[in-house]
Amino acid sequence: MKKILIICLLLAFAFGAVAETVGMPNPVTEYETLSEINEIVGCELAHPAVMGVTDERFSVIETESCLIAEYCFDLNGLEYTFRCGAVADEDISGVYIDGESAFGSPEGNDIEYAFGEGFKLARWFDINGQYVFIQDDQENVMDEETFRLIAEEMKDLTSTVPTESELEAFYKSLEGVYDDTFSQRATAEVTANGSEGALIKVFWAESATVMYNWTMNVKLMEDGLLYYSDGSLVIVTIEGETDTAEVQYENAEGFFSYDGEALYWNGAEDESCTDCVFVKS
Repeated sequence: MKKILIICLLLAFAFGAVAETVGMPNPVTEYETLSEINEIVGCELAHPAVMGVTDERFSVIETESCLIAEYCFDLNGLEYTFRCGAVADEDISGVYIDGESAFGSPEGNDIEYAFGEGFKLARWFDINGQYVFIQDDQENVMDEETFRLIAEEMKDLTSTVPTESELEAFYKSLEGVYDDTFSQRATAEVTANGSEGALIKVFWAESATVMYNWTMNVKLMEDGLLYYSDGSLVIVTIEGETDTAEVQYENAEGFFSYDGEALYWNGAEDESCTDCVFVKS
């Protein structure tokens, strides 16, 4: 039976003075199965490939930035929390050490680890977003190497490589016109290119006579981000009946993140664009 609870972070472990969980006053909906929360969030959380798993709990946490699927279970007397969210630029573990996130900024596709008194964490990314695997180990009965082996097995269970048809459908779903909710002056047009990627054009009206035009071809990578390496900016100035186009730069690198609803221009070459949040019209 589903019920909505307003609670603090479900991983309510007493991590002592070294680490703490920060309260998350977000709506949490409980579900009966793992497949339900995977379908809602669009992830691939998996059951451990061993016997002896007990006290399984499934829920979806609704935060300001994304939905987080959370699967909690007990195994051999230890408690685990497994999470996934379609977000790449923030930490969804909820674990802080001395007031700082247990993880830094995402770097590459490799699995990351964090260890402290009473807990062990692993984080990785794939086509579906960010995964965090947490073990509550108050007595420190498991060594770090054993935890790394378990985390690697869980990562293998969730790793997915999209087919060409899945990629084509993904890029097709991005197509459309988007408005920037931050500046309320920029728009983006996305056009799919089959399974190869998508073309994103961004238009910013600096004034009635000056238009900034960005163009970039993006491709979805394993960490769930939309990368490009051919970004260009052309400034068009209208003088009477004459348009003058001036190329500011070409071959710029950057990326967008996508949470299923909005495009975030996190890797913009221009600082003024790093806060852009494009929502489909």
